Amino acid sequence: MGDDGFFSIFVKDVEKVINDHFSEGAIIDVRYVRRLMGIPSKNRSKTAFVARALKKLSNDGLLSYFDQKTAKRYKKRVSGK
Repeated sequence: MGDDGFFSIFVKDVEKVINDHFSEGAIIDVRYVRRLMGIPSKNRSKTAFVARALKKLSNDGLLSYFDQKTAKRYKKRVSGK
């Protein structure tokens, strides 16, 4: 399944939130991003979109997977490394 227009815009929104609110090397959790975007915890579909967007940003190199034991935690990469 390719990226549709909505998802690519959503990924850009998540990336903007990460760049605005998290410093380099910060630990990023799905719930932190969800809260900063104003998405209620009961909205499971958008929470799933946040998780997918973080995974895509990890694949693109902005984030690295933080902990194998805890799902959905990423670390913002330090630029230049």
